[in-house]
Amino acid sequence: MCGSARRANSSAIAAFFDKGFGEWELSYGFRRDRWGRGYATEAGRACVRYGFETLGVEKIVADVEPDRVQSMRVLEKCGFARIGELEDGRLFYAITR
Repeated sequence: MCGSARRANSSAIAAFFDKGFGEWELSYGFRRDRWGRGYATEAGRACVRYGFETLGVEKIVADVEPDRVQSMRVLEKCGFARIGELEDGRLFYAITR
């Protein structure tokens, strides 16, 4: 759907259909020296917008480790809301059109 990937030890962001969740999922990871610059928020918003406006997706989900406070904040700035917790302890977020 929406994505960008770089070499190993770099950064990546993607939104894809996750068969395990049966939903479109936003996933991202950035090198530590790229944290705090707004890249994840900017790219996440672009992927959400593309999913809703271009592909007509109704819902996008994301999961985050409970100790990743910055990632939770990125999801919230992209419009996601926490909707639950997965069996393995990860927090589950979603945004709907």
